Amino acid sequence: MGKTVLILHGWPQPVTKDSMYYKYFEENGYSVVAPQLFTKDFVLTQEEAKKYIEAKLAGRKPDVIVGISLGGLLVPVFAKDYPNAKLILIATGAKLEPQATGFRMLLDMAKHRKVLNVLNVIRFLPQKVLFAFYEFINPFRGNEAQREIYIKDMKDNLKCIVGIPIDEESEIVNFVSSTDNTELLKSLKNKAIIFTSNNDLMMPSNLGQELHRLLGSSQLVVSDGGHFDVFTQNNFKDLDKFLGN
Repeated sequence: MGKTVLILHGWPQPVTKDSMYYKYFEENGYSVVAPQLFTKDFVLTQEEAKKYIEAKLAGRKPDVIVGISLGGLLVPVFAKDYPNAKLILIATGAKLEPQATGFRMLLDMAKHRKVLNVLNVIRFLPQKVLFAFYEFINPFRGNEAQREIYIKDMKDNLKCIVGIPIDEESEIVNFVSSTDNTELLKSLKNKAIIFTSNNDLMMPSNLGQELHRLLGSSQLVVSDGGHFDVFTQNNFKDLDKFLGN
């Protein structure tokens, strides 16, 4: 029986067959399970997400579990049941503690449903205004080459955000605001590799360093990218070494 990888995506982009992560694991002989987390099929809590994703695994035990940003907040509840699974944690932490002031303000306001309904109108603003608002909540740090990647990621993110219903956005806000895996992470024995960045203002490097401290069998890879490029094509060599490909 072949190897299985479970990939848990971040907000707002799902991992599709066109994703570099999906392609990498498929090319290395893995069966890829990459469920859509923002769906009406379940309420986004750790308990309900686990039931939903276990059904997608259909009895398969993951050899590798990947958590990207928000998806990383779900990884520990699976890792405790699959202690032999290797963990790949990208731009994530035990909890969400952003350094970006605009994003913190937005998150606090969005906890109130009436305010979230008003914020929902922002997605329909003219593109120029929308881009400016996006940069306010997720500021850019980096060089010109990185800015091109940031702009593309911003456009892709905004397309996905428009497609997420307001009820799902409310669940996402509640989930990231209430999740803290610190105690659970202390108990895990899984081998792990953690990718973090000095310029990530959404899931800053201190969260990656804390993950490294909490997970005794982990290694830490630190870059100078932003949240949008904590992990790049160059990092697949780190995965090759970690996974023994």
